[in-house]
Amino acid sequence: MNYQEILEYGVKVLRTSHIKNPKLDSELILSKTLKKNRDKILINLKDKLNNKQLHDFELYLSRRKKKRTNSLYIGL
Repeated sequence: MNYQEILEYGVKVLRTSHIKNPKLDSELILSKTLKKNRDKILINLKDKLNNKQLHDFELYLSRRKKKRTNSLYIGL
């Protein structure tokens, strides 16, 4: 799965969970997952994630769905 696809998936999941800014949150989650800034991600949308990165993205996404906002962004 490439960055564009995972971002679209994240937006869809967060939107169904009634998160206010699903696009931004999905980008931030991917940024944390890849340890890259958002600019680099958005410039390289065709790059692919490996299995560990997909797993980590899903983990952070599930936390965000439960509205655990602060812990996600400060690294807990």
